[in-house]
Amino acid sequence: MIAVKERGILMDNNGYNNQMPPVGPPPMAPPPIAPPPVDNNARGMAIASLVCGIASLGLLWVYSYLGLVAAIVGLVLAVVSRKKLTPEQGKGLATWGMVTSIVTLGIFVVLIAVGCCAAATLLSGYYYY
Repeated sequence: MIAVKERGILMDNNGYNNQMPPVGPPPMAPPPIAPPPVDNNARGMAIASLVCGIASLGLLWVYSYLGLVAAIVGLVLAVVSRKKLTPEQGKGLATWGMVTSIVTLGIFVVLIAVGCCAAATLLSGYYYY
């Protein structure tokens, strides 16, 4: 068996590497990736969107336009916070804030349509008895 040094590696005449594998512990694995930090500002916006959505449902029946403003503010806050949060960080709060705001806007549209129909009926001079 003749040893030949080829490209810095000691090889025998069959082309096999005769060097021993390195002795010692295997290399350490990289540390696990940490989850992204919680953006408290986005979480606060999610909570505010839920509060605005729930408040808009109540305000709609007392002060219609104030309920409309609260629903629009809740919807904007929900959309912005949903983009920043993950499900573990409170994305559900923003989702429910969006749902309650959309429901309020839908009820407002229905109330406006009913009001317009009632006004048109009253102004036409034709009454049902």
